[in-house]
Amino acid sequence: MEKTLKKSGKYAWLILFFLALSSYAAIGTVSTSFSNNLPYLMDELGITNAQSSMLLSIKTAAQVITMLLCIPILQKISARIMITIGLLVTAIGCFIFTFATSYSTCCVAVFLLGVSYGWSGMTTLSTIARNWFVKHRALSLGILTAATGVAGTINPQVILFLIRTGGINLNFTVTGIFFVVCGVLIFLFVRDQPQDLGYMPLGAENVSAAAVEGDDVQLEEKSKYAPTILCHVLMLIFICCLGGFNYAAWSHFAQLYDAAGWSDTDVANLMSIASFLLIITKIAFGLISDKFSAQKTAWIFFGCCFISMLMSWQLAGVKNYFLQILNFAIYSIGGVLGTTGISVYAIDMSNRKTYKTINSIYVPAYSVGGMIVSPFMGEIADMTGGYGPGYAILAVLCVVGYICTMIAYKLAENNRKKLDAAQKA
Repeated sequence: MEKTLKKSGKYAWLILFFLALSSYAAIGTVSTSFSNNLPYLMDELGITNAQSSMLLSIKTAAQVITMLLCIPILQKISARIMITIGLLVTAIGCFIFTFATSYSTCCVAVFLLGVSYGWSGMTTLSTIARNWFVKHRALSLGILTAATGVAGTINPQVILFLIRTGGINLNFTVTGIFFVVCGVLIFLFVRDQPQDLGYMPLGAENVSAAAVEGDDVQLEEKSKYAPTILCHVLMLIFICCLGGFNYAAWSHFAQLYDAAGWSDTDVANLMSIASFLLIITKIAFGLISDKFSAQKTAWIFFGCCFISMLMSWQLAGVKNYFLQILNFAIYSIGGVLGTTGISVYAIDMSNRKTYKTINSIYVPAYSVGGMIVSPFMGEIADMTGGYGPGYAILAVLCVVGYICTMIAYKLAENNRKKLDAAQKA
């Protein structure tokens, strides 16, 4: 007798809530906690600008390594277990930071922090979300990445309070405990496949149970894109550039404004505003992509990134709070490219069978770009006395990334037309 699967309904959204919790911790908390703690670590341990940028590169290297290991490891364990392990390893990194007294110890701790992004970040989270959602797929990814914005909005203020109360050691201790709690919750409530709990994916209620469990039926509309190898190469170039003008830009905002003479309270407030706006723009990106397409709306997000990089270069030292809010607001629109954007683009450039592989290649490329560019940001700051000139280079990378993306989409679209024409013939 064919197994009967229930409609997922609200339960799919409950699963998404727990996935968003992991996103909040693994991506949002790691990023904001480390970036906001970095100026204090530099003061207490005498870390230079170049060394601080190297710490970011080490964290990024850990992200890349763990993400590249995702595919072979996922053949042996579930994504749920991988997420749990990543969160617990990151907790250990936080506890090591608590007792860090040297730069070398910080290098070990920050490497462990990077594990969360690789094993508990979008590579595994989006794979589970794609399994649970056929309808509202881009929106579900937008919500996942919006959770990082929630972390970015709340965490800077919490971090500032904890540091002022008990120093960075208290902050890292509390953060480590939080990661342990998140890991336990993910392990208890999340499952990789809706079938594991007797449900169909949301939006696939009209498909038979056998079809859902097998690969003999297409669960989504036929894609308008048929990417070639060249398309993927161009997308990888774009994503590496994105790692520069998005990841490296965000990671160095605290140092940029600190060097420009802004107080730690002002910097925390500005980053909180940007993170709050990112919550809205990430969800909006998902809605827009579901209704229109990521290809047609790309110019909006790339344009905002470009403008923000130029403003950061020229205007970070201008003591006009509203002007800086405007800069962070513009950045928050373009910033979705490095979060929701990558996974949505991976959907366009893949199908149900290839998504896990394509996304597992695309996401690490983002970290590779950040790993390459971040050290140069510190070197440029040491040579010029500020981080502003580095943002000019990031603006150039933004233009290169946009050109590569548009060419890749056009080639994939034309290839789909050729394949369809050949089938009809």
